[in-house]
Amino acid sequence: MSYYTEKFKDPRWQKKRLKILKRDNFCCQLCFEDKSLLHVHHNFYDWDEYPEPWDYPEESLVTLCEDCHTEEHKLWAGANINLINIIRSKGITAHYLWRLGSAFAESKFNFRWDVAIDVFCDFIKSKKKMDAMIKKYMDSLGKKKK
Repeated sequence: MSYYTEKFKDPRWQKKRLKILKRDNFCCQLCFEDKSLLHVHHNFYDWDEYPEPWDYPEESLVTLCEDCHTEEHKLWAGANINLINIIRSKGITAHYLWRLGSAFAESKFNFRWDVAIDVFCDFIKSKKKMDAMIKKYMDSLGKKKK
């Protein structure tokens, strides 16, 4: 067992874990199973900023059943490659992708990220909404130059 895995026995993690399980109604947030062994999944790891598992913000933790948790880890490698290929095929450069990531990091959503992603996806599917956003952005650049 790894050193990091041992930290999941710490009472601080157990307290955080229970809080997340309660928030998610003791139910897997992917398949809605409530009779299986439940895990609290970290959506990302950043050991520099969050050296302890209990330090992560609540919105970065989600309740998953054992099967969905295993599947989530299996899917990540392929999902990353797939997303990058789709983004590149649309002509989006790394520069713009970096800015998009920064915008998400700096945003102050008051709801769960899965909802935010759904809203964002609906938004970028609409040419009218995207054109309006680009116009507003370009207008703001013109105001900054003055």
